[in-house]
Parts: sequence; C-alpha cells; structure tokens
Amino acid sequence: MKKIICLLLACYTTLSVPYYLNMASVNNIFIIAIIMCLYYFYQRQIVRINKRKGFFSVIFSFLFSISYILGKYFEQYKTIDGFFSLQNFLNFGALVIFIFFLTILIYTKLETSNLTNKAIILDRKKTYIIIFIIFLLFLLPSYLALYPGIVTVDGFAQLFMGYSDSFTAHHPLIHTLLLNGFYNFGSLFNNPNLGISIFSFIQMCFIAFSFTYTIYIIYRYTKNKYLVIIGIIFFIICPLNSILMMYMTKDIIFSALFLLFFDFSIKLVLEKAMSKKDFFIYLILGILMCLFRNQGIYVVAFSLLFVLFVYRSKKIILLLILIPVVTIGVNKTLIILTDAKEVSTAEMLSVPIQQLVRSYNLNPDSFTNEDKEVLYKYVKKNVLMKYIPEISDPVKAKFNNNYFSKDKISFIKLWLSIGLKNKLNYIDSFLYGNYVYFYLDAKLPHWGTLLPYNDIGTKSAKEMFGITSSSYLKELKNNKEKDILVADYQNDFLLGIVASPALPFVLLMFTIIYCFYKCKYRFLFPLSLILGIWGTIILGPVISIRYAYPLVLCVPSLISIPFLLNKFDNNAVKKSKNN
Repeated sequence: MKKIICLLLACYTTLSVPYYLNMASVNNIFIIAIIMCLYYFYQRQIVRINKRKGFFSVIFSFLFSISYILGKYFEQYKTIDGFFSLQNFLNFGALVIFIFFLTILIYTKLETSNLTNKAIILDRKKTYIIIFIIFLLFLLPSYLALYPGIVTVDGFAQLFMGYSDSFTAHHPLIHTLLLNGFYNFGSLFNNPNLGISIFSFIQMCFIAFSFTYTIYIIYRYTKNKYLVIIGIIFFIICPLNSILMMYMTKDIIFSALFLLFFDFSIKLVLEKAMSKKDFFIYLILGILMCLFRNQGIYVVAFSLLFVLFVYRSKKIILLLILIPVVTIGVNKTLIILTDAKEVSTAEMLSVPIQQLVRSYNLNPDSFTNEDKEVLYKYVKKNVLMKYIPEISDPVKAKFNNNYFSKDKISFIKLWLSIGLKNKLNYIDSFLYGNYVYFYLDAKLPHWGTLLPYNDIGTKSAKEMFGITSSSYLKELKNNKEKDILVADYQNDFLLGIVASPALPFVLLMFTIIYCFYKCKYRFLFPLSLILGIWGTIILGPVISIRYAYPLVLCVPSLISIPFLLNKFDNNAVKKSKNN
C-alpha cells in the first residue's frame, strides 16, 4: 500500500515540475526519470514518519509552499488577482508534498547523524586570528577596487548635515557624526579621500571581526568543523559583503552589530550563568546596535516579550529593558548637542500611505468627497499623482506630519474605511514592498538592488566634498558596479541563493518550528531578534537588499542552531546514563 501511495505522490508532484523549472514543456524521458527518483525518495522517507515529526513537517512545508507560490505569482503578475486558481492549488499541493518529505529527511539526519566533528586546530584562539586575516584578504580586492568608498544618497545627505551644520535625526546621529569625523580628519590634510578610506577600512575590519566571532561561536557550541567550513565559505562567497562594506550607510555597521548581538544571545542561552563581563558586553552591544538604527529598539522590545513568556531570565529581562532606555537617553542627548530636528512620523507610515495612495490612483470612486478632503489634509492632491508602487519615498516625503501629529484618528479611520473597499489594492501594495523577503527564487526589482547608488566620482560628491573615485582595480570595479546597479550576481545560481534576502526567512521558519519540535523554547529568544528584524523590514518604504543585510549575515548561525539543539539533547542523554 505504501508503495502505491509513494508512486501516486511521485506522479502528482512531477506534474508541477515544468511550473517550478519555468519550462513550457519537458521531455517525457525526463519526466519518467523524475517520477522514479521521487518514488524512491518518498519510499525511503515514508517509513521514517511518526506523528510528532509529521505534524511539524506539515507546518513547515505548508508555510514554505504558500510563501513560495504567492511570491512567484506576485513577481510574475504584480497582483494577487486570480491567485486562487485550480492550477495554483495543484502546484501548491505538489510543493507541500515534496517539502514535507524533504523535511522528514532533514529531521532524521539531524537526529541520527554524528553531530560532533572536532578539529583540534579550532580549539586554539590563534586560529581565529588567522580566520580574521583570511576574511580581510578576501575583502581587500574589493576595498582597492571601490577605493576610497561609496557615497550613497544617504551618505551624501549625512555629509551635507556636517557641511551645513544642520543635523536631523532622520539618520542615526552617531553614524552621521562618525562619518563626518573621518571626513573632517582627511580634510585636515587636504585629502578627503583619506578620511573616507580610513572609515571604509575600519568598517571592513569590523565586518571581518563579526564574521570571525560567528565562526568562533558556531564551533565553540557545536564542535562541528563542517559547520565552520560552511560558515567561512558563506561569508567569503556572499557577494553582498565585498560591496556593502564600502557603503557610507548606517546599515552596514548596524548589520555587523546585530550579528554580534544575535550570536551573543545564543551564547547567553547556552551558558548556565551570566558573568558580569557578559552582562556588560551584551549591554554595550545592544546599545550600539540600537544607536546605529532605531530599528534595533523595536527588535529588542519585541524580543523582550519572548523572554518574559518562554525564557524568564531576570538578568536578560533587565538587559532588554536597559538597552532601549539607555539608547533613547543617548539619542536625546545627541539631539540636544547637535540641535538636530526630530525624525518625521511618516517613516513609520510607509505601508498605510502607499495603500491609500494606490487605492486613490487605481480606484478613485471608492473615495467619497469627504474622504478626499480628509486625505488632502495629509497628502496634497498633486503629490498623490507621484505614486510609484515599489517605493513610498515620493509621497512619504511630502506627507503632512504636523497635521498627523494633531489628528491621527482621522487618518486611521480613513485608512480602515478605504481598506474595506480596496482589499486587493491594499494587499498588492503591501506585497510590492516585501515579497522579495519571503520568496526564495525572487529576482530583485530595480528599486531592490544595492541602490541608492551615487559613485564617489559623480559631480556632486566631487565638487561639494572633494571626494573622487580612485580605484586601484578598475576592471573589478566595473564588475562590482554591475552587482550594485542590476544585482548581476543573481544570474549565478549559488550566489543568487547565498545573497537572497528570503534565505534567512526560510531558515528562520525551519528553525523556529524545529525548536517547537524539540521543545527547546528558550531558543525562541535569539530567534525572536531575527523575526523582529524581518517584521520591521516588511513594513519598510521599499525593497532594499541593504535592509535585509543583517538577516543575510545570520545565515551560518541559523544553520547551526538545529545542530545545537540536538547536540544538547545528546549531552542530556549522556548525563542521565552516567547518573
């Protein structure tokens, strides 16, 4: 009976192969070969299914499949209109079956394989100095190619704040001051490139350090040399690392700090007791992370909920309260010292603003005259015509924050009432801003690449700040610019997957569900940090790979967590036997 079931499932699954391979037709011999391979695969896995393993495998396969099918459909049609078709249901069912059996295989391998593969050399601290140097050597060519650094739109705006002595809290003040400090240092020697190049070099070293610490944490707690090798290879081949390290944006330092904070959270969960040193380091890491991006405050607050309900560590609860409190205090102090203007509310309203404006442009009849009068108070009529589905900046920049601060209720009521009449427009608008973050096979749209990008050799950067492009490896620079402007690396299957902003989401889903499967709920605390970052970027103003960069950096750590869960299960079994 099981053989018949496996054969039927293999035939059904194979029917969707052309859809997933983007092929109009497939050779019959190829189809038969796939059926036989899947039949053999399903037959091997079906005997390994038990009630608990099957239940959690179904959850993961369902979530993965719906995110993949939805993302694939939206990328092709730019709407979910017509999504609920028979063909999509059939494709969804086929993918659920395949991912289900694949998950069963992974669960089985995690539980039955030898998880400890020690390497004596990795127990030596000097080894990690060598690993750090290796990372630097692989990053150095890009440093020389993109020398002295890339002044993006955000970086240009931050330099202008120092130039005009008119600061705003739109960008983290600590990063703005740091960037201007290095620029001014170079200017003392009549060489602005010097200051920018030093900033880029320090940023490169800090990123390499965060990679090295991740490798250290992975081996220290898994004792698995293969996970170390995977981590090192990932950090070396990921095309984002060698480019973003040269960016003058807060996202880069923030991403490295987030990776360290995430790794240290794993350390705290695994250690029996927290020392004063660990307490202090974690506090400083958290504060710095939040100072370099306000997003960090929301993430820490979100993770506090998980600690309260699933971990209940008094010291960590205290830390997660202190971090945002101290951060807010430091930010307020910096605002006073620099006389900076407060950040606009519109930054947090990208999704509802875009949904309203999309509905206004595509379905104006859904707005009554009274609705339009209310809308015009927040966004002027001429601004509404500047709507771009992929990015909220053209409309968001002209949003009336002053009026919103006086009357938030009217805006919320308008958003809700229009939403009831424009459900499809609201969903489509939302997906325009985030489908790449959960669809594994997505191709970054124009707005989602490493843009905004202003080469440091452009007229504005050169004339105003004296910063000039001085590449030492011009051919490599040209190749890097293809990745920057059109995400050319996506044409390579391996690099495309490694740098995919959806890969961390898939791994996060798997790891969270695996934690429930193993009843290791305390690991939900560090995982909640990644879930919090993911939640904030899907509410962002535009799809951007640099927003997802902190998630991408956590991929090696995410891969290691299921091994950690099983390793500590094995340790518990050994202790019980010894007792």
